[in-house]
Amino acid sequence: MQAISWPANVSVMQSVVADSPVDKARELICEQALIVGAPYVWFVDDDTVPPTAALRMLLHALEQHPEAGAIGGIYCIKEEPTYPLVFNEFGNGPFWDWRAGEVFPIWAVGTGCMLIRTEALKNLPKPWFKFIDMASNEGVFSEGLKVNNIYVGEDVYFCDKLKQAGYKVLAHGGVLCDHWDMQTGKCYSLPKDSRPYKDSDATES
Repeated sequence: MQAISWPANVSVMQSVVADSPVDKARELICEQALIVGAPYVWFVDDDTVPPTAALRMLLHALEQHPEAGAIGGIYCIKEEPTYPLVFNEFGNGPFWDWRAGEVFPIWAVGTGCMLIRTEALKNLPKPWFKFIDMASNEGVFSEGLKVNNIYVGEDVYFCDKLKQAGYKVLAHGGVLCDHWDMQTGKCYSLPKDSRPYKDSDATES
C-alpha cells in the first residue's frame, strides 16, 4: 500500500480488521466509511497486490459512470489452470470475453480490489456482504436463483445486491492484480496467452 499512487487532494483513512470473518469485516469497514462520510471505500485484500495506479484508475472510471455502485480490479483464482474472478452471469463460469485495459459492466467481480460508492450502500438493506455455504440451505439467493447446496462468496452476494438495487457493477481490465498464495508463496496472475491479452488496445467505455 505504501507504493500506491494516491490521487491529489484526498484524505485517506485506513481500516484494518483482523480475526473476523471476511464478510463481517467488510460490513464493518463500510459502516465506518458511512460514519466518517467517506465517498468511497477501497477494499484491498492482504493477498492481493494491485498496480501502483490502481486507485486512480478505478476512481476515474467510477466517476465517469454515476450509474455504477462499484468497480473491481481483476485478479485470478489461486489454482492451476487459473482464471479471472469475474463473472457475467450466475452459474456460467468465469468470463473471458473482455480486453486488457477495458472497463466493462459485469454481473460480479471479486472484492479483493474493489472501489465502492458509499452512497449506494444507503440504498441496500443489510447485510451487504454474506457467505452462503453448501450446508446453509438458504433457498433463493436472488430472484429466480436457487442456491441450495451451492457456495456463494460475499463478493458475488454484494454485487448481486447492487444489481437488484438498480446499480451497475463494473470491472476494470486495466487494473490487473497479482494474487498471492500465502501458504506456498506462489503468485497467480492473468495468463499472457489468454483472450484479454490478444487485443489489448481497448479504451474505457
